[in-house]
Amino acid sequence: MKKLLILLLVVSPIFLSAQDYFFTQNSNSMTLSPSFTGITESGRVNIATRNNFGNNLYSTYLLSYDHYFDKINSGFGIYALRDQANGSGSLANTKIALNYAFQVKLFGNLKFRPGINLSYSYESLSMQNLIFSDQISPTGEVSGTSIILLHENAKYFDMDASVLFYTSRFWFGTTVSHLFMPNNSVQSFWSSEPISRNIFSIPIKTNIFAGYKFLLEESLNNDYEKSIIVSGNYSIQSEFSLLDLRTYFNWNIMSIGVGSRFGINELFNHFESYNSYNSIFAILGINFKNLNIGYSYDYFIANIGGYHEISLKYKLKNNKE
Repeated sequence: MKKLLILLLVVSPIFLSAQDYFFTQNSNSMTLSPSFTGITESGRVNIATRNNFGNNLYSTYLLSYDHYFDKINSGFGIYALRDQANGSGSLANTKIALNYAFQVKLFGNLKFRPGINLSYSYESLSMQNLIFSDQISPTGEVSGTSIILLHENAKYFDMDASVLFYTSRFWFGTTVSHLFMPNNSVQSFWSSEPISRNIFSIPIKTNIFAGYKFLLEESLNNDYEKSIIVSGNYSIQSEFSLLDLRTYFNWNIMSIGVGSRFGINELFNHFESYNSYNSIFAILGINFKNLNIGYSYDYFIANIGGYHEISLKYKLKNNKE
């Protein structure tokens, strides 16, 4: 029983949050839906980091590249992502993913894009940095633990699928993630009393997203524009659900965005603690022709700190230009 309690204490941040990483800025759209792969119809390189620079509890790093091939109406992309908890155990997930999207023109300027994501993940845990309760004697001395560890890492494959409908002004789509429902690293680290492996399977996640752009003014060479964009994303994974609403103001080379993220299940089922999943955020972007620099800050209403996100996106020259 004691070993089980220790296990729950160590891994509780994982399945209490029970949610994947997320990015605030739209420049990291390939991680939201593989249907966005190559949607700019030119190659683009993106680097992003998401970090709580104060408490430094969690960090996420992203490097991606995607490109659209007009002759086969297809977008291909690849990205590497590392998501880690910077505690004593340094639980980390490194993910390499391949994206593919096929573009179909329906009618007018409406296009349809089904997409797929295949990924390989490697999770690791630095067990030597952890101290368990059975290691501490009444006098405060630390000795060896009786907990037997099978592994300090785990590997698994996964798949996401998505669809997207869009025009130059409007988009709507959905993504279903973790179709393989793989067992994450937690179940492979321990060899204590038998525990159902199913409780450690990563639950399927569904995202439903949409947006609309109100074009105010466009430059002759289409380099810059003045517009207002409103968008939203509803995410549900296991018993957790989030609603993300935001507005962007694009004004020539500058973009300013504001938004909020609501924990729907907390709001309606546990009203007294709903703030634990709510946040407000601000986004600032500067565009220099092919280079976009973005910064955003998420402030959590529950006073558990905020997250800074920085991204650099470079758009390669379009072969058709």
